[in-house]
This record gives sequence, structure tokens and C-alpha cells, in this order.
Amino acid sequence: MRGYTRPPGMRRFPTGRCSWLVLVCLLAVWGLASGPAPWVHAREGGTSPWLFFARRVGGQDDLWALSPDGERLLRLTATPDDERWPALSPDGRRLAYAARRNRNWDIYVLDLTTGQEERLTQDPHFDGWPAWSPDGQRLAFASMRAGDLDIFVLDLRRRALQNMTADSPAHDFDPDWSPDGRAIAFVSTRAGVHDIFLAELDSGAVGPLVSGPQSFRRPRWLPDGRLALLVRAGRRADVALADARTGRWKRLQGVGVASDAAPSPDGRLLRWVEPRENRAFIVEGETAGTDRLPRRVAGPFPEPTRDLKWGLADEQLLIQQAERVASLSSPPVAGAGGRQEEEPLLVRLEDWHTGIPRLNSLVAPSFEALRERVRAEVGYDFLAEVSEALRPVDFASEGSDYLSWHKAGRAVDILLDAGFDHDGYPRLEIVREDRFDEVFWRVWLRCAAQDGSCGRPLTEPPWDLSYRARWVEAPGQGGKPRGFVPGYYVDFTQLAEDAGWRRISSYESPDFDWRTDKTALEFWHYQRTDDLTWWQAMQQVHPADELARWFDWPLVQEQEESLWRLEAKGLPIPPAHRATAVRLVMP
Repeated sequence: MRGYTRPPGMRRFPTGRCSWLVLVCLLAVWGLASGPAPWVHAREGGTSPWLFFARRVGGQDDLWALSPDGERLLRLTATPDDERWPALSPDGRRLAYAARRNRNWDIYVLDLTTGQEERLTQDPHFDGWPAWSPDGQRLAFASMRAGDLDIFVLDLRRRALQNMTADSPAHDFDPDWSPDGRAIAFVSTRAGVHDIFLAELDSGAVGPLVSGPQSFRRPRWLPDGRLALLVRAGRRADVALADARTGRWKRLQGVGVASDAAPSPDGRLLRWVEPRENRAFIVEGETAGTDRLPRRVAGPFPEPTRDLKWGLADEQLLIQQAERVASLSSPPVAGAGGRQEEEPLLVRLEDWHTGIPRLNSLVAPSFEALRERVRAEVGYDFLAEVSEALRPVDFASEGSDYLSWHKAGRAVDILLDAGFDHDGYPRLEIVREDRFDEVFWRVWLRCAAQDGSCGRPLTEPPWDLSYRARWVEAPGQGGKPRGFVPGYYVDFTQLAEDAGWRRISSYESPDFDWRTDKTALEFWHYQRTDDLTWWQAMQQVHPADELARWFDWPLVQEQEESLWRLEAKGLPIPPAHRATAVRLVMP
């Protein structure tokens, strides 16, 4: 931010005279100072840089701290509620975060010296993403209290509250303070994508800082005035460093894929989350552009692991807090378990509307628990009707998988269209998520109550699957983002995964591609495998003679399934073909 000038289009509001000259000078002095880095001073004072983040355990998010060397992991919360977005105060003694207590998201502060929690916000609408000012006297956060997501600043001494983005009807969220505390960077959807904006505290001027056709997220200041960012463009998800003077940014080499990122207190390192299938790693790289390749420093952790932010902490205070919560255990995952029966069978679920309302008796309890949890969360019985559950063992069609988990009673297809609420908004929205060249979809359900007692704001743009989007506006791309929507939503995909029901990726092959064939999307499909192969799951609920009849080798060959896929499904492969299957590498 050294030498920063207001970007074109930044608007000034009548809250004071321009202070950009002062801001530029202060940040220039900051960046040019030749003394030791803040990290060095902190170590001399008995503190060290810890990484704080949220990690989902037992069906809800708790807060954790990771030691500088990545060897020690401390759990800081273990309540039955969700806690997200941890931020350690500059003095290292207070941890701010958002927590959902009694169905309402508010900002809380945990005193690490005493273990006492203080609630800072009382509004019934959503409050999240807290960020400390460098002097520890103010907290910035995002709130829905004005009807849309805005950036608020709370003066902790006077308890005065200021809305920095009152003029914007867009989503403004995820704030982070500049090193001198005179400005706040945040994410804004004003241009229909995720851009980085800057709000000046003294003058109230607000304008774009980093923008473009890409999606920019997680703005985090470095001491020298640069910004660390997440950048998404197409299927790439990178960590980048941006020059706040010009808005230009450069990708960090060797990232691969990232879902969250944060710079160290001295700005020399970046750590980010590298998501893998159902797990995540913490990866570290340097900001100076050296040849040292990024390295994994911790993990694997359960997915999602998110909300990374560093803090200079007193290790003893963190240990004391971890000891306070050590005796608390996570609540059981809703419906994660099933009845351990000696002989699983296909059971009928009562009051359930679908073609064949039956599931494997080992997974039926988890589905019923998921149905109840979703009903309690969104305010209506979304899973009372599904598109499909059990399929006959001999079912075959051109657009379906002959070796489907539906046949094992372990898959459910939710409704493709859940209708509209009384305000005319679709009850079901899907958001695209690219993971290592595979396309997944996250399902969000609109809350029946839009008063803050259900869900949270949807900050990702839902996907448009209309004919016009798929064939006129974005032909061959399977649709396009529809634009951001207001209101409160519940992450159905997360609730399903909490209960052991996982989504699958869209099909993308020459003869069956989601971009040209809507039936290949598969956003509606959820299955629970419990680490069984498909054949093992089929053997649980179907007689051996019936399986031999419909899945003997000649009949399976007629389905033109690849050998590697048959091997992965666990089907018995004749000896003459088995060696070939072992040598094949899955494409």
C-alpha cells in the first residue's frame, strides 16, 4: 500500500476530509522501516506466531490453533455450536470469532487468560468475519442487520458502531485492516463477481482495490502493504500477492489448489489449505519468490478446514484454554451411525415419497436423522420427497449407471426443483465447486424464516441452469453463474456430509458431459458407502444367486465398463482379465 492512490471509481462519503496523503506517508514509513520484523519483537516478548482456523468435528465447527512448526494442534472450543472465523487480538490475549448460539450468529470474544466468553453483538441478524484493528481497540465485521452484508466497525471503548458500506446493496464481507489501521480491505460483489474493495476509515471513501474477471477472496494484509489473496479463474484456485498501489497481482508458484490462505505476522510466509477428497492439508510457501517449493506442514484434517488467520500468541495461554476444553467431547454426528445388524436388509421408510421408498437398513437411520436435521434447520421437510432411492437390481437405462449405488440401497437423489418461497425465490440453489479438474456442486436451501434465526448469507453466486443460460448465453458451458442472491440459506451438502452422505462429481466424458447433457450434472446424487466397495454393499442386501444372474461376467462386459472401474467397484473379475485390470491406471 506504499505510494497508494485512490483507484478510479472510488467514492467519497461526507464523513470527513480526505486522509489519503497521511495514509500513504504512514504506510511508506512502515514499509521502509529497517528495524526487526514484528515477529522478531514478539518472540522476544514470549509470544510466537500460531495459526488459528476452524475445523469441522462431530458435525459442527470448532476453533483450533497450530504451532509455528506445525507439530502441535490445540483445540480452543468444544461447544455444541458452530464457531467460525477466529482472530487473535494484537496483545495475544483475546480471541474474537463468530458463534452460532441459540440459532443466531454473533461476534464473541474469548479471554484466554480466564476462559470467559463475552458476547459483543446482540442483533438478531447474522454477524461474522471479525477482524481486529492493529491497536486492538476496534473490531471490523460483516453483518446482515441493515438488510444486506455490510462492513461494520465496532469501537470497543465507546461501543459505537459504524456502517462503512451503507450505500451498497451488494455483499460486502471478510474485512481485514491495513497495517496502520486507517483502512479496511474486504470482499465485495458490487460488480457481479468477487472483487477486493478498500474502505478508508477517516474519509469514508470506498472503492475497488483489486478487480477483474477473476474471483478474488480472502484479502489479508502483509506488513509491507501488499495483500495476500485467493484467486479463482476457471478451474484454477491459487494464492496470489497483490500490489495495493496498482491492483496488479501475481500467483505464488507451486500452489496447486487452495481454499483458504493467510500470511504470517512478518509477511515472509503464506500458509493455505490444500483440499483433497474429504480431507485437507496445511501448506506453507514463501512470499519472497524464492526457489523453495511449498511444503505440507500439517494434516490431514477433516474437510472443511477453513478461516485461516495468524496471531502472535502466548503458548501457555493457548495450552490453558486447550486444557479447559479437553474434558468436553464433540456431540455425535447427526445420523452418522447405523444399526449394526448381523443381516442387513432393505427396509421401507414410512411417510417418504419416492419410487421405491427403501434403503439399506444400515444407512436408513442416518438418512432419517439427516431428514430431521434439515427440517429443523430450514423450517420445512425438504427430504420428505426425493427423486429416487432404491433401484431394482436389474435396472438398466442409457442415462444411468448399471453399477449404481442406488441398487445397494445406499444412494438418494434429492429433488431437482424444490419450488419457490413466498417471496418468489427458489428454495434450492446450487453452487459450482471445482476440485482438481472435477466439477462438484454444493446444494443450498433457502430458509423458511428470513430473520437471522436460520442459516447464513449465501456469498457464492448460484448456477443458472436455464435453457437460455445453457444454450444462448453460455453454449457448451453448462450454464453460468446467475448472480448473487440476498437472504439466508443452509448448506445442505454440509449437513449431508455430517451424516455420512456424500455428493459425487459431474460426468465429463466425450459421450456424457454435464456441459452439454443436463443429466450428467449429478448435483442431486448423494450416497453413503461406509468405505465398502460397491460389490460388498450389494452382497449385504441381495441374494448371491440374484447377483450371479445380473452381474455375471458376460453381462457385465455388455455394459462396456472399463476394467479399472470394475476393479474399483470390487466386482469379481475372471483370472484371465484380472492381471490386466491391476496394470491399468485410472485416467
